[in-house]
Amino acid sequence: MLICSTKGDVLYEWQCPDTNARIRFLQFLAQKSWQLRQGLPMGHFQRLVVEGPGDRIVTHIDSDSALYVRSSHFPAETSS
Repeated sequence: MLICSTKGDVLYEWQCPDTNARIRFLQFLAQKSWQLRQGLPMGHFQRLVVEGPGDRIVTHIDSDSALYVRSSHFPAETSS
């Protein structure tokens, strides 16, 4: 989990192995969402959710901070 300012200052971090890569990703996402709004009649970007077979990533970008949360989930084991 990572919470940072829009300037890239880490406000909170927990078990985040590469904070700099996460910050760059959030800044990239904020920039691209701004560029999309310039060309399309869209509202303000709020979040991006990416799900894989064992992971889920949720990002939320605000005017002064950004949030990156990655969670891992594994199917429950079935008893034989």
